[in-house]
Amino acid sequence: YSWSGDCSGSSQNCSRTFNSAGTKTATLTVESGSQTRTRTCSVNVEEIDENPLMISKLVRNLSDGTDFSNSVTAVPGDVVSFRIAIRAGNDSLSDVVLRDILPDKVGSPRNLKINNNSVSGDVNAGLNIGNFSAGEEKIITFDANLFTTAYFSLGETRVVNTAKALSDDISNTDSAEIVVVKGHVLGAATGVVTGIGTSFLFYIVFPALMTLLLIFIFKSHILAFEDYFKVRRMDFAGKLLKKKIEKIRNKEFRK
Repeated sequence: YSWSGDCSGSSQNCSRTFNSAGTKTATLTVESGSQTRTRTCSVNVEEIDENPLMISKLVRNLSDGTDFSNSVTAVPGDVVSFRIAIRAGNDSLSDVVLRDILPDKVGSPRNLKINNNSVSGDVNAGLNIGNFSAGEEKIITFDANLFTTAYFSLGETRVVNTAKALSDDISNTDSAEIVVVKGHVLGAATGVVTGIGTSFLFYIVFPALMTLLLIFIFKSHILAFEDYFKVRRMDFAGKLLKKKIEKIRNKEFRK
């Protein structure tokens, strides 16, 4: 016996574990004396999902119209929307529950939908989204308001939201992030400065005032020096005149 192709060996049977999907082909050659026979066989290898329950969570900023992504930038008071995709693997699932406890500084969920159909329920406490057939996917969306400015510190606050899907003893999680910016830089990607903070006073107003003060002091000293030298010149001229007068008197006296 001689095996070749995607499976090789010299025994009657040939076995192998494949790490990739696709059609795998092996050829068997059997020799007996002067007789030789060859046969080829193929098998289709499919990928198996690592987790029978998959979940993907995304977020977008409705207030500025961004697309769904793993992370968005927002300011206090913005409206954000969450999108959670849950899919079954190769087996069916029963009574799948979505639990999404919104973090601090994010308001209560509203406008809850499953596959774009409005539903009632509470994702914080746990929302039963029903049974899944093998490979089936359901999309859950809802909106929420960020708290107002008073609840956030100056600069960036990273708010991470994690959703969890459960079915019997199977579970999986995924997270999305909101970078909330208060009166500082609206994210590194935009480079837009919002608000006037202490940095403006420190780097612009304070140096300007110091410059004006130095100019005032400098000009004041110049005027003082000019007055000083003016007095000194007058004093020198007076002494010189006095000497000339005494010299003239001395000459007249000698005559």
